[in-house]
Amino acid sequence: MINMSSTRIRSECAETLRGRDEQIRIVIIRSETSNIDNRYR
Repeated sequence: MINMSSTRIRSECAETLRGRDEQIRIVIIRSETSNIDNRYR
């Protein structure tokens, strides 16, 4: 029972980390695209 709960918590932490990674990636892509737009304007 303890192992099951700990694995569930660990998987939830992995999910939140994955979501944060995706958000950071989106922000980086947005900044890069805005830089390209400014360069070619």
